[in-house]
Amino acid sequence: MAKRAESYIDISGTIDVDKEIERQEKILKDLERSISISEKKLSNENFVKKAPAHVVEKERKLYEELKQKAEKVKQIIESLREVTEAS
Repeated sequence: MAKRAESYIDISGTIDVDKEIERQEKILKDLERSISISEKKLSNENFVKKAPAHVVEKERKLYEELKQKAEKVKQIIESLREVTEAS
């Protein structure tokens, strides 16, 4: 059984928080662009009906993974903003 844990460290003096926020926002924008492309594929009935089932399933999995990654990046951005507000 795998166990996961998250830890938090004070990074305010270690990295340029504003630059890291910008970097994470760029990652988020790229993820959102990919999510949009995936949504368009999955909402296209021709794709869903005509593509092999394994291709459609792969796209659905990719879509879910992208959404999860985007949510994680949003959390990172929020945490970084909290660091700048606390400083």
